[in-house]
Amino acid sequence: MNEQLLEASRAARRAAEASTPAGAIQRRLILGLFLLALLFRLYPLLTSTYIWDEEWEWIVVAERISFHPGRLHLPIREGHHPSLPAYFIRAGSMLLGKNPLGYRVFSLAAGMLTLFVLWRLAARWAGPTAAIWTLALLAFNEYHIGISVFAVEKSFQHLFAALSLYGFYRYLAGENGKFLYLSAAAAGLAFLCNERSVLLLPAYGVTLLWSQGWSWL
Repeated sequence: MNEQLLEASRAARRAAEASTPAGAIQRRLILGLFLLALLFRLYPLLTSTYIWDEEWEWIVVAERISFHPGRLHLPIREGHHPSLPAYFIRAGSMLLGKNPLGYRVFSLAAGMLTLFVLWRLAARWAGPTAAIWTLALLAFNEYHIGISVFAVEKSFQHLFAALSLYGFYRYLAGENGKFLYLSAAAAGLAFLCNERSVLLLPAYGVTLLWSQGWSWL
């Protein structure tokens, strides 16, 4: 009940802030940043040539995936990383064709969703001003633009890691314990994109012990 009252209070406060002139300006600024972020990613996605990791690794792995009963091939790991990103790349090529847009479209979607998740996390953690700065800095970050437009694993890894951090923060903020399960599931998906995501676990463990957030056990 306390969690529901807290969430209702936050929602009412956000609604009140959004109804002011400053809130309207803020909404337009946020929408503009998201649109600019999309444009900054869409142009290189459509015009840049394939990089080595795309042409000789991820697209190759994606094209080997087969759902046909007679030649079923569903890899868990190939090359240096787990194969989950290859399934997104394969799905994009099946939807939009074997071209740069098809192979890269889900990387773009993952990159944009990462912006949204981290914007929401910053808003809950530090308020609307911090959220706008987070969105702006990431929207125009050269590295994040790069990983969002190529058919490689990093965009998907970052999305699932961001979702894991969001769920973990919501849990630590005293909200429903289901957010800890969301965090764990997202961390698992991040690991299936790149094993370096396992580094989230010791950080979470130390934080839980430090904050005594292990009462759910």
